[in-house]
Parts: sequence; structure tokens; C-alpha cells
Amino acid sequence: MDKRTPPPTMSTDSSAVEGTMQGETSELQAAKPAARAPKARAVSASTRTPQPRKASAGDVAPARSPEAMEAYDVAEATSSAIEHKKVALRDIIAHATIGDTASLAKTLEAIMTGSSPDDAAALRRALMEHEKEPAARQASSPDDELATSWRETSSYPYRNLMSRKAYEKQKYRL
Repeated sequence: MDKRTPPPTMSTDSSAVEGTMQGETSELQAAKPAARAPKARAVSASTRTPQPRKASAGDVAPARSPEAMEAYDVAEATSSAIEHKKVALRDIIAHATIGDTASLAKTLEAIMTGSSPDDAAALRRALMEHEKEPAARQASSPDDELATSWRETSSYPYRNLMSRKAYEKQKYRL
């Protein structure tokens, strides 16, 4: 004989339903931890309705003709691919071991030979760019000024106390 439990009856009295399912729920509670009750969210005083975004603020082509859209997509894809290669080159150069120029040269040669002619020209220009040097040396920081008698006395060697910004920066680097 199969033992079947009757389905719960639809009544407004929840104690009758709880009584028939009490054995089943106690087994489930033993097997699974109790779930947290959902927290009620606080209703803010001002309900903000989201403003619709204008299409011009999105990623849209500047023109609607098929030729203009094609030109835009091609230009975007080309500049993106070249930028990815530039970033990769800068990363390779930045993380190259000092003195291992042969390995660096082989890596750069492999990248340049695998690139298309216009990509190679853009990468060559990126490699040849130098960061612009400042025209004039800026005045030294007040934090770096030494006291006039710092060698003779065993006191604080700097003329001024360190600024809060410089102090926090140095502390962060520790």
C-alpha cells in the first residue's frame, strides 16, 4: 500500500494547513538553515524618475547613410586595434628586464612583422614619441629645503615640516 498525503485544503485558517505539514517542515528545517526574512527597504522622501538618455549621448554613428556608417565603423575598429597594440608595446617595454635587449628586440620584431603596414607605421610613431620634457625645472618643494645648520646640529634636518599631502603619500608607499 502506498501512503499518500492529501493535498492541503484551501482554507483561510492557516493553522489547519500548518498542522498537516508540520512533520514535513520540521524535516526541511533540520536539513536546511533558516532563511533570513527579507528586509523592508526604506522609501526615500523623493522618488526620482530616471530621465531617458538621448541617442546622441550613446554609441551611435555620426551619420545615417550606409557609406558613412561603414566608414565610421572601420575607423573605430582600426583605431581600437592600433591602440591595443600600442598599449601592449608600452607594457612589454615597461616590463622588459634591464640589459636583455636581445629578447626585447626579438619581441618587438615579431610584433612589427605581424602587423599590417599602416599598423606598423603607427606603432613606429608611437615608439619614437618621447615624453615632452618640462621647459624649465620647477622650484624645489618646501618639503625638501634643508635647514642651514642641519650638519652641525642633531635636530630635524629640514627647514620646514613636511606637508600633509607629502606625508600621506610617503606613508602610503610604506
